[in-house]
Amino acid sequence: MTGGTLNWILGNFTYCNSITGLRMQDLIWLLLKPENRFLAFCAPDAMGQGTLQLKPGTARLGFWSSVVVLSSGVILLCGIVASSILLPPALTTEWSGIGPYAEAYRATDGVITSLSFLAALVLCPAYVFQILGINRAHRPTLGGSGKLGLMSAVAFSVLSGLNYFVQLTIVRYDILSSRTTGIDWLIFQNPSSLMLGLDFVGWFFLGLAFLSVASQFRATTLDKTIRYLLIINAIVGTIELGSLFASFPTLGQVLLSATSILLMCVDVLLLVHFSRLLRPATRSQIPDS
Repeated sequence: MTGGTLNWILGNFTYCNSITGLRMQDLIWLLLKPENRFLAFCAPDAMGQGTLQLKPGTARLGFWSSVVVLSSGVILLCGIVASSILLPPALTTEWSGIGPYAEAYRATDGVITSLSFLAALVLCPAYVFQILGINRAHRPTLGGSGKLGLMSAVAFSVLSGLNYFVQLTIVRYDILSSRTTGIDWLIFQNPSSLMLGLDFVGWFFLGLAFLSVASQFRATTLDKTIRYLLIINAIVGTIELGSLFASFPTLGQVLLSATSILLMCVDVLLLVHFSRLLRPATRSQIPDS
């Protein structure tokens, strides 16, 4: 290794250290434990000996992930409202087959529908970071419930993200190209589609993820309100999934819209919660581990 290369590596490491607080022993731990790189990237100041140690009082990840979640949720909600007002019923509340749906989709070029799915796609990884941010701000270690919450959030991101990606790519391209044979089982608005089922399972996992962190909100009235809303969200997510087994997916579609609104309210409260943790007076009351 040349001296110039070594200086470049050390220079970049020093720069990263000034931003993240990453220490040399943490870098070695990362190299030896590559399976923990995702968690370490999200909490670089929280490395431990074989276990990710989370530093309480660090609420920036939770705050900014909540900003992204809330912004995407507002765009998604606006898309849903605009769809119900501007678009034909074949694109929103009624399913009468692939023919009417494709005709109505092409009449609008699928713009509003695609924007809604794009916002929903952004939500998927943002919720993963939000769940990790909640754990990072409140717990000294990523315990059993924290790991369950993170894995459930990742499951939501994969399952629901796959649905939204398919709607934005395969479904959109085939409909605009007038090649609709055999794609009705991929269309989210179809109550009998595979994608709808995947999305319901995904939102069930998101409810489980938030339920796993709900116990962390106990200190204030705001915290208790967040906890109760997260519990309600988990119950609604379970009912959504149950509607598939009851052969009543229309109920699940209605509850899915209600879940989006409920989680937007939670996100507003989380923003207030994390902004309080970011205040110097509040941070000083939370002991470092």
